Amino acid sequence: MQREIYKMDQKNYSAAVRAYYGGVKGIHPQNFIELHFLEGILPGYFWIFPLPNGEANVGIGMLSSEVSNQKINLKERMSEIIASHPNVKERFKNAVKEIMGY
Repeated sequence: MQREIYKMDQKNYSAAVRAYYGGVKGIHPQNFIELHFLEGILPGYFWIFPLPNGEANVGIGMLSSEVSNQKINLKERMSEIIASHPNVKERFKNAVKEIMGY
């Protein structure tokens, strides 16, 4: 019996990184999640998901095919957004990264 080799079709998968931050400003009072569709990460998005303890799950995800084709380092791209994007940077000015996940 011959084994079938599975090959991942990158058009049907996504890649993402996330981190947990404390001290993110501007979280909605009802803890609504945020999805930011930013130029340079489409098709994909940057997210801020509030957590019950006042922290936030923050991350970035894109189609695996685009990550590969554009040679994007998601960890670096997320750090760039947090440090320099005009809609985000002030909110993370005093935030502290607690845990990084891949």
